[in-house]
Amino acid sequence: MRAAMIVQLILLAMPLAGNSQRCQPRKTILVSLDGFWYGYVDKLKALLGRQSNIVKLTESSAFAPDGIKSNYPTVTFPNHITMITGKYVEDHGIVAKQFYDPPTGRQISFAKLGQKMWKYVNGEPVWATYAKTTGQNKVACISWLGCDAPYKGIQLTNVLSHSVSATWTFKVNKIINWLMNGVNFVLFYYHEPDSTGHFYGPHSTQMNEMLKELDKKVGYLVTSLKNAGLYDHVNLIITSDHGMAKVDAIRTIPIRTDLFERWATHDAYWLVHPKAGKKQETIDYLKTFTTNGKVNVFQKHEIPAYWHFKLNDRIPEILVTAEPGYVLNVNSSGSLAGQHGYGNGSRRMRALFIAHGPLFNRHVNVTKKFATSDGSVKAEYECGVPYFSIQKYDKPYTYDSTPTPTTRRPTTGDYDWSSFPTATLHYPSQPSWSFDSSNYPLWFSFGRRIVGGWEARPHSIPWQVRLMRQISSYQYSVCGGSLIQPFEPRNGTQFVLTAAHCLYTEYGYASTNRLRVLVGAHDLNSNKEASQMYIGVKNYMHHSYNDDTKENDIAVLQLQRYVAYTSYTRPVCLPQPNEQLPTNAYCFVSGWGTTIEEGKSSTLLRMVDAPIINDSECYVHDRLQQMVFCAGTLRGGKDSCQGDSGGPLVCEVNGRYYQYGVVSFGAGCARVGYPGVYARVPTYLNWTVSGCRNMEATSTTTWEEAGSRGLGIQEDPTRENEYYDNFFVKPEHFESVFKKVPEFQRPSNNYFGLEGMQSVFRRPGYTSSLFKDNSMVNAYYECGVPAFSVLKRSPNERIVNGWEARPHSLPWQVRVTILQPDGKEKLCGGSLVQLTGLSNATVFVLTAAHCLLVGGVYMQPRNVKILAGAHDLKNQYEIGRSYVRVRTYTTTNYNSDTKDNDIALLVLQYRIPYSEYARPVCLPMQSESLPIGSTCFVSGWGTLRENGPAADLLQMVDVEVLNDHSCYIPSSKRQAMFCAGHYMGKKDSCQGDSGSPLVCLRNGRYYQYGIASFGVGCGRPYYPGVYTNVKSYTNWMQREAENLNQQVRQTMSYEPTNRESVLEIDESAAQYVDDYFIDLAKAKAEGMLNITTSKAVNITADKLPKNTAFNRTRLTSMFIKEDGKVPRTTTKPTISLKPTLDEGYVYYRPKKQPNPTYPWPGKNYERFFKALPDRS
Repeated sequence: MRAAMIVQLILLAMPLAGNSQRCQPRKTILVSLDGFWYGYVDKLKALLGRQSNIVKLTESSAFAPDGIKSNYPTVTFPNHITMITGKYVEDHGIVAKQFYDPPTGRQISFAKLGQKMWKYVNGEPVWATYAKTTGQNKVACISWLGCDAPYKGIQLTNVLSHSVSATWTFKVNKIINWLMNGVNFVLFYYHEPDSTGHFYGPHSTQMNEMLKELDKKVGYLVTSLKNAGLYDHVNLIITSDHGMAKVDAIRTIPIRTDLFERWATHDAYWLVHPKAGKKQETIDYLKTFTTNGKVNVFQKHEIPAYWHFKLNDRIPEILVTAEPGYVLNVNSSGSLAGQHGYGNGSRRMRALFIAHGPLFNRHVNVTKKFATSDGSVKAEYECGVPYFSIQKYDKPYTYDSTPTPTTRRPTTGDYDWSSFPTATLHYPSQPSWSFDSSNYPLWFSFGRRIVGGWEARPHSIPWQVRLMRQISSYQYSVCGGSLIQPFEPRNGTQFVLTAAHCLYTEYGYASTNRLRVLVGAHDLNSNKEASQMYIGVKNYMHHSYNDDTKENDIAVLQLQRYVAYTSYTRPVCLPQPNEQLPTNAYCFVSGWGTTIEEGKSSTLLRMVDAPIINDSECYVHDRLQQMVFCAGTLRGGKDSCQGDSGGPLVCEVNGRYYQYGVVSFGAGCARVGYPGVYARVPTYLNWTVSGCRNMEATSTTTWEEAGSRGLGIQEDPTRENEYYDNFFVKPEHFESVFKKVPEFQRPSNNYFGLEGMQSVFRRPGYTSSLFKDNSMVNAYYECGVPAFSVLKRSPNERIVNGWEARPHSLPWQVRVTILQPDGKEKLCGGSLVQLTGLSNATVFVLTAAHCLLVGGVYMQPRNVKILAGAHDLKNQYEIGRSYVRVRTYTTTNYNSDTKDNDIALLVLQYRIPYSEYARPVCLPMQSESLPIGSTCFVSGWGTLRENGPAADLLQMVDVEVLNDHSCYIPSSKRQAMFCAGHYMGKKDSCQGDSGSPLVCLRNGRYYQYGIASFGVGCGRPYYPGVYTNVKSYTNWMQREAENLNQQVRQTMSYEPTNRESVLEIDESAAQYVDDYFIDLAKAKAEGMLNITTSKAVNITADKLPKNTAFNRTRLTSMFIKEDGKVPRTTTKPTISLKPTLDEGYVYYRPKKQPNPTYPWPGKNYERFFKALPDRS
């Protein structure tokens, strides 16, 4: 029975506690085709015969030929909740799309609950169970009910919502991308054939066409899994939630509001709550409609037990049901042609079940195992003991989401040598010269990636590809590569340039069926990049590569199909044969390799500038000088490394980008004195061109469509075109694209997916076809000219080259949020400080003054709030966090031009009690000296890249407090500022970290010596970050705190006891209260306010002091009416104000910025500092 089956199968693919090493997680895809009646499989046999993809899948899978029982009621929402919770409807409580919830007294529309959905479900979704076991990033979901809503703090990140309009092709490509990048469990919901069944009926011509279309879609899913090498290793479960019945008649039952208290109607069943004392009368009325035997009326205790639909308060006292084929309407206005929701004993309500993969035996009839009469399948199991017998493998299937370095060899040699590439050139069995390992350090590496770089502008490097080589059934090696056009200009290519060592294993060269290439990508985890495409490798060649000497580390791949040129896929230009390297040109390397040595790979395409180095400064063996060259910096910090082998080094020449190098090897990553080593492309250019011409032609149809002027043609983006692997040309253009091959097979005219196709001519040795299409002509593309400009310099990033802080190990760290006039938020950091002696709470936060300044104007305190006690900003359930608004603040003549006095002291509306999550940082004495040379720490939630998303997890980085000689600020400013970081760059704070503390450990305690202020870029050599010198302002802080404390110490207290009400007002209503004049006396009389002061001052609104920053009151304590509205008056009211700050009324006036009191050392310095960005 469905209640336990689906969840049981999924959990079998999970590692259980204590057995994670023995039981590795399998990859599982659960596909639900809404309303796919099991009988539709027989329809497909009649329509398509053995050509049906679904029929072929049933023949090689565990299949239920008689279907499986849906749960009652046989409708979408209840059954999809059952699928992922393993509970019957009476257990999980979602009894209909709309229902009455007695505990809350609310009429619930389940589809409109949004983020609160799981509050009303009694059960844990299997994706949450899986996420808790293996991690949230291991689960993905497309359009499945409830996946985009959080469950007890678990929020899936790999989600494509049902509201997102995307084609089946896009969704399948997204699934493949997820699986290739470490996801182990995918839920995939599709709305057909349910919609077609409702509107046209299950036996209509329209349904037949829809079934053919679904058959193609399932075929595309299977083909994509095969092309990705995943088909035999993924557990693919295709099922449905219910069947479909043809509507034969309508039974009209008028609603009796004198009898019905409330009701929920579905065409197949009604939930009726009778009015008090009207139960029997209601039953008698409803039974008048049962005379034809097609309508049933049940009292709750009469509902059949095998329906499992009575033991829940949401199921009312009366249930009205219809027999299959009949529908219940409240009027005679008509109905749909097909319907479901009937008793699950009907064969017309039975659902589809197909299961293929290592968890399932093939050719198994599973109906008897799951279509039990009482549905009491128990979920009692052990790890490694599946309900179905396992198709045995030598080892459990796992997927290594971290790319294996290219020099690591597989532990087993399970290669298919029968398809070994025929175009590989001969290489000597013994090297012509020995590799002298003494020339290279022990950390010499032959796998490369990008170090010290930045994220490339999306699709600005359209020639970049990703090459994946299957090492074993559970592991892949990852390299880079580039699209090249070795012949005359065309509108597509079939060739990729990469490194030969990417294809080499300790057993020889890899078979082509273990290789595939990803083109058109930028973000490997994106659900919006429709340009991404995986293509298999047909053939490849290398130039006698020698793995011992590293000679000739270059190879060319021939893809199984052509890549059409678009804005996202274009070739890089190739230089002239034996051309000199452009040592003065701008060059860069790109790839998805790891961002730190031996770290995890990047999911975003990255790049780094890599100037070409003279041969005299390159450390490679003399024998290799004509084959390779060095690029990067001798001082280190920038390089390629693991995961980017085979990637392109390109240089800008006359407005185009030419590839001069292929990433080959190097000594470690970005190490001083050892730049990266690259295969010299000009040396091999003649070999590349001739080799491409000699490669075998593609044994399909022609390579690309062509317009009347030879222009490229792009498929209509409004169509899915799942199977358009073959392209066609007009006769007048076939000379430039056809290559003579013997006995070229004539294309099949019954290849599904191509309509209106007709053969127009045939030339000896050639075949071409032409079919009607609504495609469109693109512009002609030239090599080395991206559609999106290249980002040539690193944007400012974040806490650069730092790490995630241990949760709550920096309890003084706060996040400061400033609401700007345009409605956007400005984000900074800050720190809790204790300025008034020993205490168990504080109201003071230290931050940077420039954070409070927007457009030259200070923001009102009411627009500033802080978050304390946090680590993960996305975790709303994090213990210890608290939001508090700012009551007032003070600065000390900050000057945005000179960066003088970049310090501010915030006073909060409520004290923050000290706990393990929130504690103050210590402050140094003003007489102390800076700890020059000490290793200190900066922390914050700064952005991950310029204009990119901020970090969700608190980051930190170690920085060194530098002496005055290593700091580029003027000597006159060094009492108020200092530099910290690393003289050679790499580690720094950046945007979003302004105001954050720089702390140093002294005598077992952490003291704050700096406030993040500004800098030149982020982590750049010679330009460390600049910090406000806290110790220079210690006395000022003490004076300001004492003055403010005199005003607030009698009125400020811990957070009010009515915490829920205050938080609700603080986060929502309070921002609107400030926009109105409140009649406090009237509000108090109505019980709306709780004013405890014994003294009040009555003044009218027009007599408010002129020096106030806003003439409105802020209420420290308020109770909102039951309807949630705030009382307000339309006439000018009398306002009751408590003295000074008692009532939260803030007298605040920004001080006018003074001019500098001393001259700067030259105009250049003034312009320089004025232009420096702050770090907010």
